[in-house]
Amino acid sequence: MTTLNLGQDWELRADAANNRLLAEYTPNGTQFEMNEDGTLRPLNGGIDLGGADITNAGSVSTGEADITNETVVKARLGNNKDDGGSPFSSGSWVVMADAEVLDNLDEQDGSFNINPNESGWYSVFLRASFFDGSDQDQIRVAVRDVDSGLTVTDGLLEDWTSGSKGNIHGTVYVNLTAGTNYQIQASNNTSSFRLNGGNDKTGYDVIRGVVHPSSR
Repeated sequence: MTTLNLGQDWELRADAANNRLLAEYTPNGTQFEMNEDGTLRPLNGGIDLGGADITNAGSVSTGEADITNETVVKARLGNNKDDGGSPFSSGSWVVMADAEVLDNLDEQDGSFNINPNESGWYSVFLRASFFDGSDQDQIRVAVRDVDSGLTVTDGLLEDWTSGSKGNIHGTVYVNLTAGTNYQIQASNNTSSFRLNGGNDKTGYDVIRGVVHPSSR
């Protein structure tokens, strides 16, 4: 069993034989098994932590993986979106949501800026429906750094419309920095456009699991 000393009376043990992670409070030997949702279940009777608080222990890194709070941000575009009654101009970047569905760590504000609590790798599930464009338009969806105006996933998701309508969807894995504002946006490189809302046609999910590869 591999043991990692976390400091402050805690050790993390990798129990390979039973395919599980154990946390031990060393002053009294109380052991916990880590559940899939990141909570701890005591293995050997009562919980005596000597007054220690483990509810806000922060992230733990084993070198190969990080154990942290889980990020789940979900937002959708409930209504069709345009520029005050007119199509958005070619090359405009447009936020792909008007309603928040879930934000378990309060990382998204009312303008749909996502400011991660922790730096690291995040999975972003994207979908967008376009209309009022032109046949053979080049449409895009991306994660963008709104503080600097840079596109984090430049050129990663592209598709071509047919008959002035187009849909695009996919998943990207991006390295986000804590303290930076990001938005999930859509654009049409070729001509003007509107976004189609409702029925989960346009929106995004941003997820960072409890256990994930270390940012090294």
